[in-house]
Amino acid sequence: MGSLFALRAICPTCFRGRGHDHLGDGVRGGEVAARLARARRRASAVTASVICPCVSCVLFASEVKTDETIIDFYPADSIPHPPQIFPRPVAGLLRPVVHAPTNRYNAKVRLGKGFTLDELKAAGVPVKLAPTIGIAVDHRRKNSCLESLQANAARLKAYKAKLIIFPKKSGKPKAGDSSAAALESAQQQRGDLMPVVKAAPKVEYVTVTGEMKAFNAYQKLRVEHMNKKQVGPRKKAAEEKAAAEKEKAK
Repeated sequence: MGSLFALRAICPTCFRGRGHDHLGDGVRGGEVAARLARARRRASAVTASVICPCVSCVLFASEVKTDETIIDFYPADSIPHPPQIFPRPVAGLLRPVVHAPTNRYNAKVRLGKGFTLDELKAAGVPVKLAPTIGIAVDHRRKNSCLESLQANAARLKAYKAKLIIFPKKSGKPKAGDSSAAALESAQQQRGDLMPVVKAAPKVEYVTVTGEMKAFNAYQKLRVEHMNKKQVGPRKKAAEEKAAAEKEKAK
């Protein structure tokens, strides 16, 4: 009995749906399955390397302990190659820390699309220079509070302190480029670029007193609501009373 093949993932280019034509080469899903079936029959029991009908995908099959060969699908250009993008970070551009939208999720923080113009100005980074040194810019986003502006400005300043800028032409540095010693010791940033650090919430414990137990929150809210509602009538009544007393004094 030959080796069994199991699909661990779906090719994002070829297997887009049942019976749908593949854009570009006109290969239908049934024909792709037939070609893969013929490739499975031809594959050896040890290791197989199969070429997908889509030229942008390569299928690798490797033997596992359970006598089951697993086929991995991934686009050929989806994995960045660190040597090709050196010295830029593998993770890409630096992005701000923003709060998620809606009242339900706004307490959570995540990476945003890009820094605002105010954040770049607060950190002293020119708008046109930012994309050239690995900083993402979002012209549409606006800062709704001072805390987010200061936090992202501090994030930019920390990034600038660690930044090493290579000259466009080797041996001809310009103003703003890093020193030769810094260039020699430069290492490519692997992994996440300044990931989001989520602080754990602190819980404070207090002793429950008799005054706290006797406090009626509902009654307090009703009183404050009525005080807010009666601001105008009470002010008018006070003015009328003062006018009446003034007329009486005459």
